[in-house]
Amino acid sequence: VRDIKKQWYFDGINQNINSINKLCNLLQHETQGLDVICVGNSAGGYIAALVGSLISASHVFCFSGQFSLFPFISGDENRLKNPILVSYENDLNCRKYYSIEDIIRERGVPIFYFFPANSSMDIEQHSLVKNLSNVYSFPFNSNIHSQTCFPINFLSLFEMSLNELKDLHRKNADIKIHPYLFSRQ
Repeated sequence: VRDIKKQWYFDGINQNINSINKLCNLLQHETQGLDVICVGNSAGGYIAALVGSLISASHVFCFSGQFSLFPFISGDENRLKNPILVSYENDLNCRKYYSIEDIIRERGVPIFYFFPANSSMDIEQHSLVKNLSNVYSFPFNSNIHSQTCFPINFLSLFEMSLNELKDLHRKNADIKIHPYLFSRQ
């Protein structure tokens, strides 16, 4: 699903599905009885982690996703860039999704989190979830937001079982991963 306004899905995906809650309800209904894997990049990684947790997905692939949106409404420049996020900051039904670490922890859905380990924005977001037992971090040696493994690796990753993904995580724990070497794995 695509957030056409590029504001972390707070206005949903269309005129009828115009909130995160309605989006979760739609996806829960449409995927009933199915094994669900959520995938997203940046703001899409945020919604993949959030929705995947809320609808009890099998697991989530989160590429450079956000876990707290508060940095995006701090300071005048960020507030100008993110008007929808600013407009909901005092709405308690929306504000509960500005920081999703507790939801991720409580729901326990496995999240495979790929991020550039030299990007200040991604380092800040990683610090929020690095100690959660259900978040499996893959720090890539990059300083560019959203630049992790090669796109050609996505299908192989998406086909892996949970155990294979956890093994892959163990092989890459505590190192900055080089995309080429990761691709060879």
